[in-house]
Amino acid sequence: MAGGGDMAKNILAWSKSANQFYREIGERAGGKPPRIYLGDDERTARANVVRLEGLWEGVESRWNDLRATGMAGTEQPVWDEVTLQLAKAVGRGLFKVTVQPPDNGNDGWDLAVWIADLRSYFPQIQINLPSELAATVTDASTEFINAAEKAAEGERTRHRGTMREIKDYAAYRARSAPRRRCTTPWTPTSLGCTPNTATWRGPRQTPASSRGSERFG
Repeated sequence: MAGGGDMAKNILAWSKSANQFYREIGERAGGKPPRIYLGDDERTARANVVRLEGLWEGVESRWNDLRATGMAGTEQPVWDEVTLQLAKAVGRGLFKVTVQPPDNGNDGWDLAVWIADLRSYFPQIQINLPSELAATVTDASTEFINAAEKAAEGERTRHRGTMREIKDYAAYRARSAPRRRCTTPWTPTSLGCTPNTATWRGPRQTPASSRGSERFG
C-alpha cells in the first residue's frame, strides 16, 4: 500500500510568508499532509528533510506493525500529536526533544514501554520525558531488571537441580545394572562387563611388540 509519503512533494518548497523552506509529507488523521518548516538555509533544510523522511518511514513501519496485531486504530499511517512534534523538532534541526506521554500513561511500567517504543521507531532524534517522569521510568526499569534477574536466577537454580537429579539417577543405574561376564579381556568397557579374572578397570593396553603378532598370527 502506498503511504502518505508517496503523495508528498518530493522537492523543497519556499514559503514567502514564513521566509523559509518547508516540506509537506505524510498525512494527518484528516487526510491533509502537514507542512514542516525547515529553516531558511537550503543546505541545512536538505539535511533536515532527510531526517524528516526517516521519521515518516518510522510512522509507516509502526503503523504496519500495529495493523498486524489489530491495534493500528487508523486506516492508513498518519502523524499523531507526538510524532508530529518530533517532525517539527527535526525540521528545526533539533537533535533532542522532550515529549509528554498520553494522559493514561503515568504508570512507570507503561511509560517505560511507551518511550522505548518511540525510540525504537524514531532514532532520528533523541526522545526524552520530562524530568519528573524520567525518574519514574528509571525506577520502573530498575524494578524490571531486578525482577528479570531474580527470575533468571530461579531458572538457573532449577536447571542445576534438574541436572543433579539426572546425574544421580545415571549413577544409580550404573551401580544397579547387572554385570556381564566378558568372553575376552579385550571386551570394550562400553559393554559394562566384568572380565573373568578381575573387576574391569578399563581396556588393557596391549604392548606395541605384541600387537602385530595378535593381528596377523
